[in-house]
Amino acid sequence: MFNKHYHVVDDDITKSRITERYDMVVCISVLEHIEDSDAAVSHMFKLLNPGGHLLMSFPYTERSYVRNVYELPGSSYGKGRPYITQSYSRENVDRWLAESNGMIQEQEFWQCWEGAHWTVGKQVIPPRRVSSSDTHQLTCLHLRVR
Repeated sequence: MFNKHYHVVDDDITKSRITERYDMVVCISVLEHIEDSDAAVSHMFKLLNPGGHLLMSFPYTERSYVRNVYELPGSSYGKGRPYITQSYSRENVDRWLAESNGMIQEQEFWQCWEGAHWTVGKQVIPPRRVSSSDTHQLTCLHLRVR
């Protein structure tokens, strides 16, 4: 694998063999497509130096996890895709943090759809930054190793 802008390491993050440690790992709009996302997050944290940063974005609804949003009634696209798109919740994030000695540095919530979950209802263009108590379907997280 080669990317002229970034150093890319070809590895399976769910069972990573990388022994190097990094100050930052970035996972933007990928985690939701990884079946064993718990293992992926665990390995991303293991790649970080003490005090290291993990930046992530993914479909998110504060109170409910959905294994595949494309299967939800009212999903506007994705039915029949050969991959899943998970939508995570506070329970997922809290578990990842407890298992990895991590903490939330910053979290943003975004409304991208009118419905309760990613791809459900009419799309909101442009997306709106909202609070955790407002309807939202996406989060941007800055996590840190303690």
